[in-house]
Amino acid sequence: MPNAIKSTGAGVCDRCGQAYNLGDLLTYSIKRPGERYHFPSCIDAVLSGSTTARVAPIAAAPIVAIEPVVTIPAPVAEIDELYKELAPVYAPASSVELVTPKPVVAKPTGTGKATSSKRANQLTTRSKWWDVLEGVLDAGMTRILLVGPPGTGKSTTADRDGYRVTCHEDAGPESMVGTFIQRDGNTIWIDGPCTLAMRQGSRIVLDEIDHSSPECVSLLYALLDDAPSIILPTGECVRAAKGYQVVGTSNGSPSDFPEAMLDRLEAVIVADLPHPAAVELVAKAECTQAKRLGAVMANFYKALPSTGYAFRGSPTLRKCRNLAQLLASGMCEDVAAEVVFGKAGKEILSAMTTAEVAE
Repeated sequence: MPNAIKSTGAGVCDRCGQAYNLGDLLTYSIKRPGERYHFPSCIDAVLSGSTTARVAPIAAAPIVAIEPVVTIPAPVAEIDELYKELAPVYAPASSVELVTPKPVVAKPTGTGKATSSKRANQLTTRSKWWDVLEGVLDAGMTRILLVGPPGTGKSTTADRDGYRVTCHEDAGPESMVGTFIQRDGNTIWIDGPCTLAMRQGSRIVLDEIDHSSPECVSLLYALLDDAPSIILPTGECVRAAKGYQVVGTSNGSPSDFPEAMLDRLEAVIVADLPHPAAVELVAKAECTQAKRLGAVMANFYKALPSTGYAFRGSPTLRKCRNLAQLLASGMCEDVAAEVVFGKAGKEILSAMTTAEVAE
């Protein structure tokens, strides 16, 4: 017996060509992603009155029907007889519905557009990483990687008004996109954090993104793409709404990332010092030497080498477009080139001054 979902809008059955309405039960085929059919059958839809005026099927290719299709309109007696014949085959053992948690009002920072930004315009090469993060987000960047030693506050700073996933080698795609569960005898689909972020135009924080399992790598490419979209096991294609952002965190070097993933990241920011809020937690502890202990901690991070987080970006289409967007926001050239190209930033700026422009 196939699973069923509730329609999220009006549409057309890809089997019989009759329309269905918002809230009607539909079924689908894993072999034909995106197609929707009346559930439990087209005959039931006719008898229940959920179909409307006949329209042309929207499927581009002909579909081979796997059960009898009734031409509508048809005499009621014929429909009754056919329904009696098919009812035992299509009768569901339990009702199945698609359940999506109530939407959360998100407050994304990025705009996705290359517009002038006051925060970006105020950045210099001496700016702290948390200020660079705000400036990059304000300039419209939506796919950002924070790298640096543990304990600098990368995840806490990035995690606000959105969702969060901790990646590890044993986690499958269901930890990101969602899964089917059994509840009160019903099979229910539950959206995962990444799916919810895409639907609502919110932020998803991917902690330890470099520890993602091999099964999740191709999913990460889809989440980080220029036009992010994923196909759920239900067959539904979810496209990211405006405001969708991905912020990944890592304690490793960006140079160890797959080239295809690094190219999709719009900005890489090295979080080498503890965020002031993290330092304040130590300083406010009930200890007479708390402030001195906080100073020891700060000196420890300052002494750590930053070379372990270096990378060299290539002037690909995406990278050049990202640099152009940051410069259009008013960001300092050196800062913009560094977050996009890493150690190659100065070379790219130098090449720009001598590059010949085709007429």
